[in-house]
Amino acid sequence: MVAGIAVATGIWLLGSIDVRDDVLVVAHRGAAGKVPENTLAAVRQAIRDGADWIEIDVQETADGAVVGVHDSDFIMAVNQGMATAHFVRHAEAAGKPVFAWTINDPAALARVVAAGGAGIITDEPERMRGLLAERRELGPVELLLLRTALLFDRPPPARGYRDASP
Repeated sequence: MVAGIAVATGIWLLGSIDVRDDVLVVAHRGAAGKVPENTLAAVRQAIRDGADWIEIDVQETADGAVVGVHDSDFIMAVNQGMATAHFVRHAEAAGKPVFAWTINDPAALARVVAAGGAGIITDEPERMRGLLAERRELGPVELLLLRTALLFDRPPPARGYRDASP
């Protein structure tokens, strides 16, 4: 009896795993994890790293000149903590895809993908693209284990960057 319930539960869990892996990778201020942000070098690096999109901060000065500069008060997407499955479902029902920022580690990427996010904004497009490729190679049982591991996830250790970028 218990074994039958366990098998039925396992089949139900495997059937509920969203194996969608069409997450877009957006290079945050170019490839800011490798080169200075909001620069032509960052844009070129993001292209080499295989980013789908490149997000740079562009502002207009009082005299009408356009400059590339980060404005921390301007947010175009949701932080990774807001990108829950519930939030994503409601946003998509309203026709708005959810992009989470700034996703630079495997656990954060897995959480956004599991929630059904449409894309991630990252300082490390090459690394995230590689992790998505690895994820596509996983079978349903491995995806279930990954999703289960997220329930017990601890914050990943802080990763040092080339500068004090957020």
